[in-house]
Amino acid sequence: MTTHRLRLAVAIAASAPLVAPLVVHAQLTNSSAAATAMGNSGTATARGYDAIYWNPAGLAMPGTGRWSLALMPFTLGVGAGPVSLSDFSNVGGTVMSDATKNAWLSRVTGTDRQKVNTSGEVTLLAANLGRIGVQVSATGGGSGVLTRDAMELLLYGNAGRTGTAGSYSLKGSSVTGGALATVGVSYAQPLHVRLGSAKDQASAIGLTVHYTKGLGLVRAQDNGTVIGNQPLDVRLAFPAVTPGSGGIGSGGSGVGVDVGAAWRGGAWRGGIALRNAINTFAWDGAALSYRAASAHYTSGTRTSNFDEQPFAMAPASLKQWVTDARIPPSLALGLAWQRSSKLLINFDAHQQLGDGMPWGIKRSVGGGVEVRPVSWLPLRGGVAMLDRGAQFGGGAGIETHAIRLQWALASRTDSQFGPQTMNSVTIAVGAFGR
Repeated sequence: MTTHRLRLAVAIAASAPLVAPLVVHAQLTNSSAAATAMGNSGTATARGYDAIYWNPAGLAMPGTGRWSLALMPFTLGVGAGPVSLSDFSNVGGTVMSDATKNAWLSRVTGTDRQKVNTSGEVTLLAANLGRIGVQVSATGGGSGVLTRDAMELLLYGNAGRTGTAGSYSLKGSSVTGGALATVGVSYAQPLHVRLGSAKDQASAIGLTVHYTKGLGLVRAQDNGTVIGNQPLDVRLAFPAVTPGSGGIGSGGSGVGVDVGAAWRGGAWRGGIALRNAINTFAWDGAALSYRAASAHYTSGTRTSNFDEQPFAMAPASLKQWVTDARIPPSLALGLAWQRSSKLLINFDAHQQLGDGMPWGIKRSVGGGVEVRPVSWLPLRGGVAMLDRGAQFGGGAGIETHAIRLQWALASRTDSQFGPQTMNSVTIAVGAFGR
């Protein structure tokens, strides 16, 4: 019974990210699949509903139409490594051979632990009416980490791969997840600023004010689970912070402000945005709970404690983790070159200023190219270097003056949370400018 319970606990830890709340951009979401395909670039070129997230100044720039409405744009990502999701899929519904188990286990080491992750964001509404924009969005993510011992226990049970009972340590395994919902309102004002002698110059500044609600937060970290067999001695220590009873949807709140500026001259486009220049968001400990998730099993002892307790009873390390999970400022710079409607080259650099949500991307430097063999058929590709890895993507669409259908597929590597494949889709209608 003990072995079965332990294997179940390890399996839950591994799969928890798949059911945990889906947090990526931290609040307002990227409603442009085109920007995802082009290496996360849009600070200089976003117009209409796209500008609410990327750079609110774009709402007052040429190219923003009288109105636009995005209908549930979303991005979903999932990944695992070094044992990948395709590895799991290939053995689905079959009895796994020892050769497969050994091959999987050989990939997991003390430094390269098994990781599973999910991320997702959905824009419930993104719209602009001239220079005013409104967005309602939800975003989230989850990740799980298994040590080599935890992976061996999951695959073989406590008999291990040799068939002889051994001792295992699960210290270093963890589960993390969280979700936020945000409402934002943007306004932009055109300026009359000229830079140099470029033709057709235009410039603007913009402001977004947003309110964020914490929907839920999960953090569980193994603090020294040990499974011994000579004699039998199982000590489970997996303390966790979770939403309290009735606390889902009320985990914290805060107000944030984004500011931006944009410029266009001739074939060049430029933009700068400071997201979360002000942000008061913090998780509310009164809406969270603590579970010790501890147990001790020997041949003559059985004790356990999984009861819900006040968040104040959590270990100092867990409470500090929650305190540090804030939303810091982030600076974005964008530059683009567009000689004609058939070719666009876009570049963006983003840098988070300080620590915050542990799952967020702190730095992204990348760009992409859009080519239109015909006016309504954009083909896109791009790459971005991230603080923990890299992202490669591409996409296509069907775009007219009244409708946009965009799709992007991107592959991301992440040294902390493992690899991920992301799908992004945007469907929008409006009076789009050019």
